[in-house]
Amino acid sequence: MRARSLVAAFAIVFGRVVAPTPVLAAPPAPTGASPADLAAAKKLFATGLKLYNEGSFREALSAFVKANAVAPRASLQRNIAQCHRDLKDFASAYDAYQTLLAKYGASMSAADKRSIQHAIDELATLTGTIRIAVAEPGATVALDDQDVGTTPLTGPLRANLGTH
Repeated sequence: MRARSLVAAFAIVFGRVVAPTPVLAAPPAPTGASPADLAAAKKLFATGLKLYNEGSFREALSAFVKANAVAPRASLQRNIAQCHRDLKDFASAYDAYQTLLAKYGASMSAADKRSIQHAIDELATLTGTIRIAVAEPGATVALDDQDVGTTPLTGPLRANLGTH
């Protein structure tokens, strides 16, 4: 059931309908993407959907991220956010939904924006923020053994609840 809602909510990707409820058309492909790259992105997307429907969220996430790197789409970004959420990586889901609104919000319907903002609000209660102040500019900052930026950081880091 969860897989259907993911697919139904983001139906138009790469110019073909993958569910009965279409949403806004995807933005045009990046000008640097070759036909071969676009074909590879379509294949990655289809693979991601199959994996998601099988409950293989980590593998689906990998396919969606790779497809999004070649041919970014709002629908791919939302699929990325949903995979993070299903993997219980709420901080990454929060960030992915924030990216979705920042990059594609201007072209979304009001209802889609409300839905995404609602997801962000829910995820805010399942995550926390960490402020890091470092006097040394250019220092690499890591959280849970993952590089998250260099100082000065632009704002607090979003993190899953728990020990870090």
